[in-house]
Amino acid sequence: MATNSISVTDTQVTDSLVSIAGPIFAAVWSEKKGRRQLIVHCSTSAHQRELKGSISHALRHIGVEHVTIHFHASASLLFPRSLERLIAKFGGEKIVYDPTQSLSRAQALVTASHAVRAALGHLVRGLYYAPQLRTFYVSLETARVAAGEKLKVAELARIEQAVLKSVGAAFSPAAGDCP
Repeated sequence: MATNSISVTDTQVTDSLVSIAGPIFAAVWSEKKGRRQLIVHCSTSAHQRELKGSISHALRHIGVEHVTIHFHASASLLFPRSLERLIAKFGGEKIVYDPTQSLSRAQALVTASHAVRAALGHLVRGLYYAPQLRTFYVSLETARVAAGEKLKVAELARIEQAVLKSVGAAFSPAAGDCP
């Protein structure tokens, strides 16, 4: 990834964004057209123009040359059809500011889901997450894990180990957030 002429640390970005009074909920580094840029995500508010000016000023002050600020209506974020679609809205390679850790957790769940599908392939019918219960559900194709009325216990044990490994790896930086 290309760098700015002045090397800006993630900590400097975080410190700058924390100091701004406003509904900033995420910032990610991205590479666009060969240049590194910071994308800052905010909730729609009545004072968007002032907030945008404050963010731009604070980040220019620490040497961030390319900043894009996106405002999101809360309704567009509350009920996504999938976590993949939700995190795609925040495009970027590296999350540098995520005060609620919701974007980081969503990214980890998507990574875990891809790993489970890669490990189990045709055995998986669907993957679901219940946020209030902090539970990750793996729905299996019954015909693949049962022989008549009996479950293939050895196959279920292998599946369980694959799921634990995939989810554990995705959440390894923040094991306490693991479902």
